[in-house]
Amino acid sequence: MTVLDETFDVVRCYDPAIIAANPDEAVIKYMGDREIKALDVPAEAWVFKCRLLTRPQVRLVRMQSNPAGAYELAFRYSVLQVTKGAGPIEPTRSRAGEPITDAGMDNLKVGFNAEQEIGMVIQSKSFLDPDVPLSCPQLASSVRAYSVVAVRHAAQKTDSSTPTDE
Repeated sequence: MTVLDETFDVVRCYDPAIIAANPDEAVIKYMGDREIKALDVPAEAWVFKCRLLTRPQVRLVRMQSNPAGAYELAFRYSVLQVTKGAGPIEPTRSRAGEPITDAGMDNLKVGFNAEQEIGMVIQSKSFLDPDVPLSCPQLASSVRAYSVVAVRHAAQKTDSSTPTDE
């Protein structure tokens, strides 16, 4: 088995299920190092099973004119399966080794922000030397989404723990 045969799982740092199941410190650490083993990943979380990009795919990703295009292409080449709740969804490709088709992307029902975040992690892991620990940049859209979800979660916890006067 080669490095390219190995798979790795990625979750969205702003996934409400991840935020509800983990302390803030664990999620914030995960945002940088993407070590999923340190997180409690409940069944309701979106889990993306990925593989590293091949050398020809890395070249194609690098040729993109902007980061958004690079992250999208990395996502389309690398994601093998998406799981949320009931079971896995395998994306549609025209043939093995090809990127996920547009219809396949629609079938996954993954938002643009998730596609960008997961693609950024894939690109970071694929471009990294094997002996260097992963340190992912943070997309502004993911940080904003994390902030919104974390504040809502904290407000819900506060509302549910506030005694009512009866």
